[in-house]
Amino acid sequence: MIPPLVPPERYILHPDTVSNLVGSFGGLAWKSATEVVKKYAEGLAIGQAYNKALQAALREVRRRLASQLQAYPPNVATSFHTNATEALIRVVECVEPRIEDQHTIIVPDGAYSSLTLVAMSLRERSGAQLLNPAGTTEAIVSAIGPQCRLIILEHFDTSRCEMLDLAQIAAAAHPVGARILVDVSQTVGLFPIDYQDFDAAFATVYKGLGGLSNGSSPLWLNTGRWRPEEVQPIYMGRNSAQPKVGQNIQLKPDIGDRLQPGGLPWLNILLLLDALRNMQELGLEPQEIAKHILGLEDVILRELKVLNTESPQLDLKIAPPENSQRRGPHITIRMARDRAEEVYEQLAAKGIFTSFDEWGLRLSPRLHNGEEDTCLAIKALGEALIELEYNRLDPSWYPVR
Repeated sequence: MIPPLVPPERYILHPDTVSNLVGSFGGLAWKSATEVVKKYAEGLAIGQAYNKALQAALREVRRRLASQLQAYPPNVATSFHTNATEALIRVVECVEPRIEDQHTIIVPDGAYSSLTLVAMSLRERSGAQLLNPAGTTEAIVSAIGPQCRLIILEHFDTSRCEMLDLAQIAAAAHPVGARILVDVSQTVGLFPIDYQDFDAAFATVYKGLGGLSNGSSPLWLNTGRWRPEEVQPIYMGRNSAQPKVGQNIQLKPDIGDRLQPGGLPWLNILLLLDALRNMQELGLEPQEIAKHILGLEDVILRELKVLNTESPQLDLKIAPPENSQRRGPHITIRMARDRAEEVYEQLAAKGIFTSFDEWGLRLSPRLHNGEEDTCLAIKALGEALIELEYNRLDPSWYPVR
């Protein structure tokens, strides 16, 4: 029996919770977050004297975040943004001047919509060709040619529930001069990530690390892949530049600071720091967390197989397949979004919390889950599907894509 890695009582849970397999929507906030908010409000009340504590917190959070990427602060330059899309836009501003109409941009076909829309906007301005290969390592590598200059992708391809091999993609991309910008929102804090495999990474980190709302979205630049003159954002604010002298703009020497146009989201940074401290206190490392998640996914796949055997009318289609060696932070049961929402609501009424998207119903085991509550969730899922008369042959449940 697999126990939770972290006692559920360390988190803020809905009082009716039997099992929480939400993961993708927001993760769980640590209970200590309430004290962080209180101390932040008290700090603001003393005025500018609080700034010294905030700057110390910033240095600490940068160091702790770097360790999540197998790095130290000199290896990665960090800025903080309102959300992951804003972070991506900031780094694309630095790439755009070097992309011309003979070049190609790659975004996998099932990528998160913001990644695709940013790439489409860049295509319209530059005239470059936009390629949309399948979201697999092999397809992306095959699409990389001598004119490729930019690849925007997710570490975990959500549409296929498959982890991408960033090292293999980097080995093909970097020799031709292509930059790799990777969204690690689904994996940071949960699965090992190596900063050497990307030019820039960005994330909505609350999903794996805990926090409130979107949290603070960091953008990391691999300092070994950028010359200072290449990090020239189109628009700058007072935090990007040195104090004004004359009429010329002089950017700050730290390339991460250059992409930080305005004031920092201090409360979100403090909540993130609190989450990282909790993980250190519990001795949690990405390798151990990934092992725990994949172990619970084995349990989920086993129990879903039992469901299919005991109720053959269900015939559930699951992504990734049972034998996949590239499983990541969640498993999806394929179904139409509106029907997945029905299942979600049926389960939520029983204290089983999941999530859904256009690909189906998501099951996302995390640190607070163990085998016992996970099995209860799958049992309740089977009951809900039968009550709702799930039928994979019914196009309202399983539309042909």
